[in-house]
Amino acid sequence: MYRYLAQRFLASLLVIVGVVTLVFFLMRLSGDPVLLYISERASPEQVELMRRQLGLDRPLVVQYAEYMRRAFIHFDFGESLRYREPAAIVIGRHFRATVELAGVGLLIALLMSLPLGILSAVYRDSLLDALTRVMALIGQSVPIFWLGIMLILFFAVRW
Repeated sequence: MYRYLAQRFLASLLVIVGVVTLVFFLMRLSGDPVLLYISERASPEQVELMRRQLGLDRPLVVQYAEYMRRAFIHFDFGESLRYREPAAIVIGRHFRATVELAGVGLLIALLMSLPLGILSAVYRDSLLDALTRVMALIGQSVPIFWLGIMLILFFAVRW
């Protein structure tokens, strides 16, 4: 049991490191973050000064090592380039709404899936069971962003 828990814990750590690494590199792919702070008409000296202040003048490997050190040793995820304030504050501001949305989604999923699962088990290999399996397969296959857009369109038109 302890071995299984240790394996799951290590796997979780690897996933967290992977996600933090992915976020770091995706943020660097979106273009020059300096242009978020200053206008495109800024002089090259101003752009270079801002790069130095943000630490973007250093090699990418050094930036990555510093980012990982701050993230995993000090739990400091830096400053939001969009809002110009610590990322922890931005996350905290939106955390309650995120938890509410996830909770309502979980509640709806439970209220729908539990009765259907019980009915599927009771009426095994029936039409209801087949329809429930098809609905579950579709529910797992549909991209969530597309489903979200379709639900927004449906509810916006209906109400």
